[in-house]
Amino acid sequence: MSSYDVQAVSAAPPAAVFALVADLTTWPSWQAITSIRPDGDQWILGGGPRTVIRVTEVVPDRSLRYVETSETLWRDYRATIEVTPAPDGGSRIRWHATFRSRPSLLDPFWARVNGRVIQHHAGALARLAAERR
Repeated sequence: MSSYDVQAVSAAPPAAVFALVADLTTWPSWQAITSIRPDGDQWILGGGPRTVIRVTEVVPDRSLRYVETSETLWRDYRATIEVTPAPDGGSRIRWHATFRSRPSLLDPFWARVNGRVIQHHAGALARLAAERR
């Protein structure tokens, strides 16, 4: 089993950051995906290997949990994006996930790669929320 756990800080208040997280149609503006479209209770992400996610839980203005159902590069992918108030009045973003690589010997590789990619996404989310506030 592999995991990543990254954080970013935004000058925007938690509600502004979470608005971008909860509106999946904004994800291409702060992630390395070219498109996202609904497909029943799932979302199909474009821009790389076919990736399908399903949102499993939303706590308004606090967290969004999702699972990847396509299982192209990994299995049992479960992620959470949490937004909490920062002491300075902005927001702290924490994005963490667990998954198993295909094949499992690639777990260390994908943990490093996903951690770097998601760190970039979290930073882009923080900046975009601050710009839009």
